[in-house]
Amino acid sequence: MRHTLLALALACGLQASAQDTLSASDFYNLSYQLSPTLNVKDSAALDAQFRRVAPQLLSDVRPFLLTPLRDSSILADVYGTLVVAEIYNGNFTNAIALADKARVRMYRTRYSSPPFLIARAYAMGRLSEAMGGSFGEGVTMSVEHDLALVDPAFRKDVASGLRGRITQAFAAGNGADARKYLQVAIDAGGAMEIGNMPYVMELFLNRYFVGKESERIQRSLKVLAPEEVVREAVRIPMRDGIRLNAFLFRDKASKKKLPVLIMQSPYPSGSEARQGNIYAINGYVFLYVDCRGRRASEGQFFPYENDARDYYDIINWAVKQPWCNGVAGTTGGSYLGFAQWQAIRKEYRHPALKAINPMVSVGFGVDFPRFAGGFYPYILRWADYVDGKDLHSERFENGQFWKQKTWELYRNRLPFARYDSVTGIRNAFFTKWLQHPDFDGYWKGILPKDADYQGLDIPVLSTTGYYDDDQVGALFYYRNHLRLRTNANHHVLIGPFDHGGSQWMPSATQAGVAIDDEAIIPIYKHVIGWFDWALKGAPLPAFFKDKATYYDPGSRSWKGAASVDAISSNKLVFHPGRFEAGATLFQKDNADTTFAYVHDLWTVLDSASYFHPRGDSAKTAFNPGLTLVSAPLERDYVLLGAPRADLQLSVNVPDADIDLFWMLELPDGTRSTLDYDMARLRYRRAADRPVLMQPGVADGVPFTNALFVAEKLPKGARIVVKVLVRNDANGEKNWGYGGVVSEERGSGPRPVELKLLAAGSSFTLPVQ
Repeated sequence: MRHTLLALALACGLQASAQDTLSASDFYNLSYQLSPTLNVKDSAALDAQFRRVAPQLLSDVRPFLLTPLRDSSILADVYGTLVVAEIYNGNFTNAIALADKARVRMYRTRYSSPPFLIARAYAMGRLSEAMGGSFGEGVTMSVEHDLALVDPAFRKDVASGLRGRITQAFAAGNGADARKYLQVAIDAGGAMEIGNMPYVMELFLNRYFVGKESERIQRSLKVLAPEEVVREAVRIPMRDGIRLNAFLFRDKASKKKLPVLIMQSPYPSGSEARQGNIYAINGYVFLYVDCRGRRASEGQFFPYENDARDYYDIINWAVKQPWCNGVAGTTGGSYLGFAQWQAIRKEYRHPALKAINPMVSVGFGVDFPRFAGGFYPYILRWADYVDGKDLHSERFENGQFWKQKTWELYRNRLPFARYDSVTGIRNAFFTKWLQHPDFDGYWKGILPKDADYQGLDIPVLSTTGYYDDDQVGALFYYRNHLRLRTNANHHVLIGPFDHGGSQWMPSATQAGVAIDDEAIIPIYKHVIGWFDWALKGAPLPAFFKDKATYYDPGSRSWKGAASVDAISSNKLVFHPGRFEAGATLFQKDNADTTFAYVHDLWTVLDSASYFHPRGDSAKTAFNPGLTLVSAPLERDYVLLGAPRADLQLSVNVPDADIDLFWMLELPDGTRSTLDYDMARLRYRRAADRPVLMQPGVADGVPFTNALFVAEKLPKGARIVVKVLVRNDANGEKNWGYGGVVSEERGSGPRPVELKLLAAGSSFTLPVQ
């Protein structure tokens, strides 16, 4: 009977009147003031603070749920804020109803746990108490309800992953993180942005609730995932005498020697247990290793410089252990993907390494901390994040701080090298990187050499996404391997995923885009199946259609090709020309002409929305640039590949950064961005061979850093390209003097005249 009453209580709906359309910028500009005397060590004071903030959160955020949104990607943050705020406001029925509504709208990935599982369980426990039952009964009911929503084929993995996560250590870590976030905000004046306020409230809730109820939740999870995974802390000796901290995960019941899958990571977040548990119950030993100098690992951490040597020693230790059959593989994404490309360098490659799975791999010096020859503000933010033993999440996630400091640097026209002094964060990594503006021996000395790719004869599975920030890096390694080794045994998986989504369990919204149902796949499961093939001799999973597996939005299906570059054999080539019938881009050479405009780099542009480039574009200001428009397309196409431009350009200064935006204009006039590219003119011939421009003299400039994307190009739409002199806060500002860009600053008006010559210029789109 009590369960029926609970169900009736949850049927309550939330009512509100319609308001004007709201945007992502409206949401993320919200902030809240903490008490200046708040003691972050006083749990009662924190609870009282959160209860005072909750009504204001509800008042501010409800309109975003009840009105049309320009950007649906904020829905998860909107629902998450409201669920937590309703809990602190004591409205447990509303909290549960909101969690359930969010799942109806957003939960299409039935291979992962439903969103708000912990918060909903707490609210159900409190609601059960209020209705005469026990707190524990409500918690158990909610957890069982949520696990029933998961696809049965993935239920054991989800439950086991949660068993690794929902622990006393998780609760303690959440509490410590909450206090760090709060202290940083108080030290900066007490303001906390909407991106962090509900998150900190949730961390504090987890500290109390999981700390109290983890055993009860574990019992519910154990019904679905009865396997006991042993988590063991180990110390791994390196050749220079230091020891690395690591965590070993293996199925307690398994008596067989198994292959070991290894991650070497600079991110000691405590989240490794989820992956560790899942790999362990799927037939592997999983070894998660903290990079030297991180968490409890000895030594000094300097990003990207020691991973090759350490990986050899890690593998050498692991394959000699009694639980290993002498076979090792590696996995992981982003920095962890980069580290795997270090493990295959010939002088450090261990003979027991039989397969690698680099996901969304950072291309060191290729896309981070340089991109298209230029540095950008995020590199200091990341460098500070990983400096020292622990993650500085509380500062890394303070978006308002970084936005303000980046804007301050830009608005005051300061050299990029001063960014550390503007932020007050001195960082040795940042300083060293800026000493190498060209693609010189520093970057090349760390990246794999030609001989490393030529000798790479083991299976490789790379993953990346159409929206992945490190796609350029991931495909840099991939293309080098295919170029230098005949019949390279290299699979690649690419789909409509962002950086995080390309690595494990992608959500249904990627980079602000609601992806097709057919595109939603459990990447982790395909990775396990691929390792079964590479390390255990199992058949290759049918999902891998060919060496390149990609998602085609035109047919809404996953397809295969011999390689990424073989996906689209057709090309749409446009040439600029004189205005004719509403167009300046033509699929044939047109009359010779020149397009020109002047932009003063001294101008400070109002770019208030530049931190949400995939969100509300209505408020983002750009300089005018050169805009070229094609005639309406005569049939439907699907853009599947990376656009390329080869342009004849001249400027009146020795150097400049040139932005290129690819856009699609629908018949109703609305425009959306397809892709983006950038070129620093001094690197037009080679990244390691800067050659300044002769002012006023045209030269060929290739634009080859656009992402591989997949977009429908409908009949009647127009292709629009915009070419402009770069002037915004997103990167180091190139004033065009020809010196070290990061050290340049403006001293007055700096007009740059950009000319694009039609003769010899082309824009190319790979299409199906």
